[in-house]
Amino acid sequence: MQRLEGPYRGNGHDRPTAVPLPPARMPLLRAGRLLKRWRYVSIWSREMLMCVARISVGPFRQEFWAVWDRTEQRLWERTRLLPCCVHLPARRVLVRDGNVAIDLSIDEGDGLEVVVPDGRAYT
Repeated sequence: MQRLEGPYRGNGHDRPTAVPLPPARMPLLRAGRLLKRWRYVSIWSREMLMCVARISVGPFRQEFWAVWDRTEQRLWERTRLLPCCVHLPARRVLVRDGNVAIDLSIDEGDGLEVVVPDGRAYT
């Protein structure tokens, strides 16, 4: 197994080559640790806060969404261990859960990649 020599933080253009990173196929288990993947989107304004996520740890999945209405001081939220209602394709947020519907187009930046050695594995 190749080793990651030090931490990397950047836009992905000069990412490390010593370890497999997306979009390449990722092993489900590496150095005794399960593969973790997530996509998290949050939107903040004076009127409301919203966060939506899909999470995978090995074969386990989870999704959640929350909307906080700052004016009414009211929270709507749901967490599910069996994903069904949250979809986060590129540049989009889609939630259909009971009487809640969220459908947003978003303008994403390049994002930030961080890869850090962690014992025999990496984060």
